[in-house]
Amino acid sequence: MRADWPARGAFVSALLLGGCFSFVTKEEGQKMQQEINELRSQLEKREQEIRRQTEELHQLSEEAKRLTTILADSAQKAEKLQAELMQTKGQTEDIQRALEAQSIMQKNFLDYRAALDVRLEQIERRLPKPPPPIPETPDALYAEAQRLLQAKQYDDARRMLEAFVSRFADDRRAARAQFEVGETYFYQGKYKNAANAYRNVIDNFPKSEEVDDALYRSGETFFALKRCSDALVFFRELLKRNPRANLRNDANEQIREITRQQKNAAVCQS
Repeated sequence: MRADWPARGAFVSALLLGGCFSFVTKEEGQKMQQEINELRSQLEKREQEIRRQTEELHQLSEEAKRLTTILADSAQKAEKLQAELMQTKGQTEDIQRALEAQSIMQKNFLDYRAALDVRLEQIERRLPKPPPPIPETPDALYAEAQRLLQAKQYDDARRMLEAFVSRFADDRRAARAQFEVGETYFYQGKYKNAANAYRNVIDNFPKSEEVDDALYRSGETFFALKRCSDALVFFRELLKRNPRANLRNDANEQIREITRQQKNAAVCQS
């Protein structure tokens, strides 16, 4: 656009308004028309640019509204998530406290259970154990008696041995079983019961080899009871029977010891 156009436009307008007309050449008219067309073209472009910018502004405004809505929703969601997070944190703390309380309860229960087990074990130790069953056959019964005797379970062994003597008195092992009944009492320090058991060997199985052992043990038993005179009777009776060499030597040694201690009231009372 030419720089003097505003001045020309003002001049033309003044002429028209004043009712004054002047003659314009064809070339000047064409030139003026060209300038008008250029102005119109520029005006249209400007209007198009304005419409485009207006549209962009409208789009930006809509986008801003959308983003604002999204941000508002996001803020609400964030607040909701924060609330849920705090609730979850509170629940987690409650669970943690519950777990700690449960752990304490479990420890207390285990301690109580351990103490109870110890108490039950102590009670079970004081309760009498049921006696083992008595085998039916003589071999099984005698074998069980020997096992218990070797295990020093004297009460159970004696029960088996007495059952053997009672059920199988004709068995060749009956005399030995009766002698071992006396042994269970002897090892327990029950010397009077032992003396009676050994007497049953002498009386009920007089021809058995166990008589020599019963006589010797009887002497030891009465010596332990401080009945030295009775002890000498059994040891001397053993020597009359011409016993095995080892028992003879042991019997003589016992007789010498009793004779030496016979005036000692702490050792011999009769």
